Amino acid sequence: MTKSGRTPPPLAEKLLGFLANQQSQSAIIGDLEEEFSQIAENQGYVQALLWYWKLILISVPSFIKNRIKWSLTMFKNYSKIALRNIRRNKLFTFINLLGLAVGMACFILISLWVQDETSFDKFHEHKDSLYLLTIEHPNGILDSNVPYALAQVMAADFPEILQYTRIYGLGQTTCSFTYRPETGPPIRFYEDSVNLVDGAFFSMFSFPFVHGNPETALASANSLVITDKMAEKYFGRDNPLGKKLTFNNREDLIVSGVIQMPANSHLQLDFIALIDFDLANDWNWRDPAFIRLDDKTSLPEFQEKIAGTLNEKYPHQLPGTFKVKILPLEEVHLSFGRRIYVYIFSLIAIFILFIACINYMNLATANASSRTREVGLRKVVGAKRSQLIYQFLGESLLMSAAAFVVSLGLARALLFLLNSLTAKNLTLFSFHSPLFYGYLLGLILTVGIFSGSYPAFYLTSCKPIESLHATTKFRSNRSVFRVTTVVGQFTLSVLLIACTAVVFKQLHYIQNRPLGMKTDHVIRIRSNPALLRRFYSFQNELQNNPNILQITRGQADPFNEDYKTSGVDWDGKDTAMSPNIRYSITDFGFFETFAMEIVAGRSFSRKYRGDQRNYVINQAAAKYMGMENPLGQRLSFWGNEGQIIGVVKDFHHVSLHREIMPHIFVINPRFYSNWIKYVFIKIGSQNVPDTLRFIGDVSEKIAPDFPFAYTFLDQGIENLYESEQRLGKIFTYFAFLAIFISCLGILGLSAYTAEQRTKEIGIRKVLGSSAAGIVLLLSKQFSRWVLLANIIAWPAAYYLMHKWLQNFAYRTGLSLYLFALAGFLSFFIAALPTVYQSLKAAHTDPVETLRYE
Repeated sequence: MTKSGRTPPPLAEKLLGFLANQQSQSAIIGDLEEEFSQIAENQGYVQALLWYWKLILISVPSFIKNRIKWSLTMFKNYSKIALRNIRRNKLFTFINLLGLAVGMACFILISLWVQDETSFDKFHEHKDSLYLLTIEHPNGILDSNVPYALAQVMAADFPEILQYTRIYGLGQTTCSFTYRPETGPPIRFYEDSVNLVDGAFFSMFSFPFVHGNPETALASANSLVITDKMAEKYFGRDNPLGKKLTFNNREDLIVSGVIQMPANSHLQLDFIALIDFDLANDWNWRDPAFIRLDDKTSLPEFQEKIAGTLNEKYPHQLPGTFKVKILPLEEVHLSFGRRIYVYIFSLIAIFILFIACINYMNLATANASSRTREVGLRKVVGAKRSQLIYQFLGESLLMSAAAFVVSLGLARALLFLLNSLTAKNLTLFSFHSPLFYGYLLGLILTVGIFSGSYPAFYLTSCKPIESLHATTKFRSNRSVFRVTTVVGQFTLSVLLIACTAVVFKQLHYIQNRPLGMKTDHVIRIRSNPALLRRFYSFQNELQNNPNILQITRGQADPFNEDYKTSGVDWDGKDTAMSPNIRYSITDFGFFETFAMEIVAGRSFSRKYRGDQRNYVINQAAAKYMGMENPLGQRLSFWGNEGQIIGVVKDFHHVSLHREIMPHIFVINPRFYSNWIKYVFIKIGSQNVPDTLRFIGDVSEKIAPDFPFAYTFLDQGIENLYESEQRLGKIFTYFAFLAIFISCLGILGLSAYTAEQRTKEIGIRKVLGSSAAGIVLLLSKQFSRWVLLANIIAWPAAYYLMHKWLQNFAYRTGLSLYLFALAGFLSFFIAALPTVYQSLKAAHTDPVETLRYE
């Protein structure tokens, strides 16, 4: 014992303890304390202090050298043990490696998609001060389209708004462009993404310019900015600046700029021109508007100031309170229902990776009996528990690193599938940033530590005497963990199977529900000014072909009629009411072309000249207007008075996500030049290619300066539910992966169980047990686990799918057989590896099994 005041300084002792080898640490410190005490007594405390620090500083290099040497020696030893265990347990190693690799590949792919989704609109210079104007309806729905006049009115009333721009889409009318090169034929295309904007557009949004200057790109009314893709489409590799594009064969526009439209921009505009007309009094509600705020603006206060603007400024009384809100630009892409898909993808990625890690834990703990003696022997010869924990964690990190290498190959091979599901063009290293590479390194460490944590702490927890004896005590502990994890795995798998079944049932319901119309063998061609002027000549020539059955025209596809108006009046209407009614501007033969049923009155007819002022309504409109007998009732649409001549049976004029709304139909020609976009032609089922060629020839004859393009309407209906079809495929693929990884775990556990009960199986066979009896014996516990997983998964799947189905106004029911199907599939799939291992054990020679060990 050293006397008080003669002990070495604590800081020096701590440094010495850190540098010294753990095995000799206590002895070294004890010897130095004794010598320090003697020097302090003979030569004084200061001299002893100088001696002690000098000794430590001189010893630092050798201490560090020894520490590195011992660390490398231990690392080499751990690596040998890990490789030896890998060679000894090839099946378990393969299962662990494949399971972790598949889980990590899924996680990497989904991480790429999520990172892309969250990167939208971050490239704009003023992104932090740009906001989308939105309207919150009385029912809580947020609308991204606002009246055209709103942004202009707000900019005049609120000084916080520095700039504004509106997107005036011309998609409701026919848009064609023609380029006439000096040599060769004209280049003509119809275009859908043609937009007019306010002059501040390019000072608010930082789209990169390939050619031109953003400050002068929209300097004149005939200026036109196009994307680099459109430039290549019309001009090839030539510099397009100053070249002329003719719009609808009547207006020449000069290309003043070419921009790149990044894939991660929620705005995808191909053609951009200047709004050169006044929208100050235009309260039509169709397109988005953006504002740029002063950086010093308090958002909560500004939000409160603008909330009542629409109700105050709207020229008519609105049916309820409509709140004006702002949405930060960086949040626009993930709003309006898209964010939920990010959550779904992320959860699926975590679930699959979790299942893979659980497999590793299960197989490592199941194999514990073969390694508990190893742990006991190491403890007997002096190994500390921390060293053993490092050893097992090192093994799991080694497995995680190997699985990561395999997962990169799997991810590269499966990337095309992800791109096809999500309509993206991602690459494996789309994001070259230190943060992303750090994220991948973190994935390796997280998977390695998480999957190896339970085996490391479990296997090293026993005392040496227990490790060297039978492991009966640990079997109950292992079984609790194993039951919990295996049930958790299959719960997630059954959940995904059940969700997949519900999604596909809803898709089947959508595809087979009567829409109230028929679109088979109906083609749609683009209208244009020449075709509008000579439509009846076009119609008469087409009718000379007996394979052409009906011809009509309209402003939109009948299953995607989403034009709404408040400009409707009728007898008995409440004067305070501002109606919200869908409308269709169409022509004679519309209902006949689509085989819509007239339930009262008649459809439009050329026999009655007055029908150009009359209206047909749907059943929902008759109910909305409170008309028990609507025929002959007065109706006014945009100031044009007429009477109701017919009632058409309700049909789905929008997707099944939304309810059927009140709908009126009008054929007044005064609206045609601005609103008629398509010609619909119903053809016979015979000689379809010849009929299409005939229609194209007639179209070229009537409108030679416009391109001819057609589509079949059946494809358009499928496109309405594209996101649901993708979701169904996503659930299918990931449910398969979850089941696959779970079955890898079951295969490993059943192999381990069969191996542990080898002697028991041999005795049972000698006593007359059949192969079926042995299969039943080994399958019993796994069946109980899968049954418990189904009991847990069914309520969760029911809740999640019930919430998802609320997105549809018309939806299928949640039948019990869907969940029973998920349960049957989970039992069947889980039984395959179990039965395989059981049959393998059952057909082994009893003599060999009794000779086991």
